[in-house]
Amino acid sequence: MFTVRAKEPGKGLMDMPGGFVDAGEGALEGLYRELREEIGWTPPVPNGAKLTDVFKLYASFSNVYKYKGIDYNTCDLYFSVCAPGLTQDDLRLEKGEIAEVRFLKPEQIDLDQFAFESTKRAIKVYLGKTNC
Repeated sequence: MFTVRAKEPGKGLMDMPGGFVDAGEGALEGLYRELREEIGWTPPVPNGAKLTDVFKLYASFSNVYKYKGIDYNTCDLYFSVCAPGLTQDDLRLEKGEIAEVRFLKPEQIDLDQFAFESTKRAIKVYLGKTNC
């Protein structure tokens, strides 16, 4: 599942749900919050499980995020989550952030349609690994 950005940078291009980690928040907590805020969905966390049981880190890259004329140095973290049966009906998109979502099979992915080089790199890494 990929998102289509509703605003700059990269408006109209694909991305993945996510965002910046808030002060006092860990990466996994930030990811969990961003999923809820951007697509209105969070993966279930079984009783006794931790977020590390749900999200699996598969790539990390340094990046420069250009926003309103300012370059922000970031560390991009990419996680996978298994969500069999997830559909558009399960989502509530934050329209100011996300224009739409697209469910694509690996052979349908066109890296030229993605907003950020870091995301393209992460997709290449992911496609080289076993899914779920």
